[in-house]
Amino acid sequence: MKKTSLFILGLILSVMNFAQAPNKMSFQTVVRNSQGKLVVNQSIGVRTSILQGSSSGNLVYVETHTKSSNINGLVTLEIGTGTVTSGVFTLINWSQGPYFLKTELDVNGGSNYTISGVSEFVSVPYALSSKNSDSSVFAKNSVYSDTAKNVSILKKGVSIGDMNYWDGEKWVALNGGVQNQTLTFCEGKPTWTVGGICPGKISAFDCSSITNIGELVHGRTVGTDVVTTMLKYSGGNKGPYSALKIYSSGVSGLTATLSTGTLQKGNGELVFKIEGTPTSVGLAVFNVEFDGKLCSFSREVLPSKITALNCVSPVHEGLLLNNQTVSNGVTSSIPYNGGNGGAIAQMQIPSSGVTGLFATIKSGNLSLGSGSILVTYSGNASSTGIASFPINIGGLSCVLERTVDLRGTVSSLSCTPTNLGTLIGNRPASGVSSKFSYSGGNGGKFENQIINSTGVLGLTANLNAGTFSSSTGTISYTISGTPSSVGTAFFTISIGGKVCTLSRTVSLSAYAPNVSDIEGNSYKTVYIGNQQWMGENLKTAKYNDGTAIPNITDNTQWSNNTNGAWSYYNNDAANNVKYGKLYNWFAVSSTTNGNKNMCPTGWHVPTDAEWTVLTDYLGGTNVAGGKMKEVGTTSWNSPNTDATNTSLFTGLPGGNRHSNGNYHDIGFRGYWWSSSENGTYYAWYRDLINNNGDAPSFNANKKNGISVRCLRD
Repeated sequence: MKKTSLFILGLILSVMNFAQAPNKMSFQTVVRNSQGKLVVNQSIGVRTSILQGSSSGNLVYVETHTKSSNINGLVTLEIGTGTVTSGVFTLINWSQGPYFLKTELDVNGGSNYTISGVSEFVSVPYALSSKNSDSSVFAKNSVYSDTAKNVSILKKGVSIGDMNYWDGEKWVALNGGVQNQTLTFCEGKPTWTVGGICPGKISAFDCSSITNIGELVHGRTVGTDVVTTMLKYSGGNKGPYSALKIYSSGVSGLTATLSTGTLQKGNGELVFKIEGTPTSVGLAVFNVEFDGKLCSFSREVLPSKITALNCVSPVHEGLLLNNQTVSNGVTSSIPYNGGNGGAIAQMQIPSSGVTGLFATIKSGNLSLGSGSILVTYSGNASSTGIASFPINIGGLSCVLERTVDLRGTVSSLSCTPTNLGTLIGNRPASGVSSKFSYSGGNGGKFENQIINSTGVLGLTANLNAGTFSSSTGTISYTISGTPSSVGTAFFTISIGGKVCTLSRTVSLSAYAPNVSDIEGNSYKTVYIGNQQWMGENLKTAKYNDGTAIPNITDNTQWSNNTNGAWSYYNNDAANNVKYGKLYNWFAVSSTTNGNKNMCPTGWHVPTDAEWTVLTDYLGGTNVAGGKMKEVGTTSWNSPNTDATNTSLFTGLPGGNRHSNGNYHDIGFRGYWWSSSENGTYYAWYRDLINNNGDAPSFNANKKNGISVRCLRD
């Protein structure tokens, strides 16, 4: 015969009318087959009987139901609402108990009841035992109770699916679990699990047998080094356990973390990883609670430590001078060995010997192994001599000594220096210096100086530390940086007890060394901002690899040609001296000339964007042309408007050769190719004209003959 089990979850009694005794009560049961599997979504025949006195006592009420189990095998019905076989439910005198509920089932939905179960009503609502009740009959947190009999109560659910189970002494609430959990009996109690595996349990910790690995040092963050503590246990059940994090007490700043894992069967170890940064020296205590078992372990936090401290050979930077406030950048670096990475506190140490000084060591951490302690200085030395500072770091001590030198002075300083080099706006300074003469030196020392410019910004005047002579001498400041504009840069020079103002002019441009092409033609060059341009038009008849550029004089040939070529203006070689040659764009572009370069090695034909850098630096295309044109009317036709040539570009009106071979505009306009094309037939060029100060960008037919200026790479 197929066997089916009945599991009574509990009775839920509800009052329909507080002025009368209730006429029904709810009942639920879970049905399983002989293999313990739920009988789900199936019609179930149910017969309920109420017996008085004992489990086999008198039948006082019998009824039948036909109900369906749900997906969880749960059958729900209301006793008192079924098909009555005998008795009257409302006439039951519940005060004459005990009463028992007998439940019989037919899993095929009929009346062939093959299984049964009997359970006692351990308590009933007051309203069932007293028909005269006119007050609330339920405790707030219970479904039913009988305080007179001192029996346990069923706990009221909080969420759908909550249930109760009997632990042998009382009813215990159990939540409904979540999706994919399994209700499993672990140690005789229903427990929600994952995959039916009961949670990890142990019998006891062995707190007297703890294994520690690694060391903890005050202020040293536990990093790649492994610091762990292992706690032994007994009675493990091979169950899983969740991660656990414990914060230290005593010495704070640490955590002991137990990662998710599975217990061994019987004896085993739990491994806690120690992490964090201990805030002090002492014992860090961790209180572990696992499966209701308690155990504490402690870890010693060590002080900072080094094995050697070398005050004999420190590295000194800067000078200490008598009767002068210590400048920034005066330091000493004390080497050490055997550092353990621990913390060091900030300390300020007053000097002895020469007084008035302080050595400061900032808080931080020692290195692991070798390192150095940085000492900075402050104060005002009272005299020359030796200033001593007692140093105590990582358990070792030494005395750091610094010499205090005589502060250098002069009786006079010439504020008219000898200046070398030229400063150009937006161009990094190179080879620029100013030399000052002095007299009446006292043989004392002076410090490094770095003085920022005013007026034109972006420059510094730099003086290396040195010693004044005992009579006359010079000191030299090197100017470095990139001036932000054109104008005058000022530097306030204060040295040897004297003060001067150094002024240096920042020019728009300046001449640079000449450059020669492949044929030996020499060209002036000029710095304009951060660019270096040729100061003359190109004259070469060869690419810089020695390949000849053809000279085409015939107009028809010029018009039909699509290869690199050049000509003199009007085919007159005399024009080459002043204006250079006129080149078509096919000679200019490496894409059309076989990847060749007509400019000297290290130079190139500028792009349109590089021309824009030039005109922007000169104030924009509306004014740049005047600054680029040669002054006067020797070369330019009158009026040569706005010409100043402050850029030293010295643009000349060399005219052009049209794509049809004809020549135009000498004396009126100057044209210069860029290497940037504008479509298949045109390329960009720059243009200067005699009647305004513009320097616009236009495009011309690539067959046109136009002048070339080269730009340094």
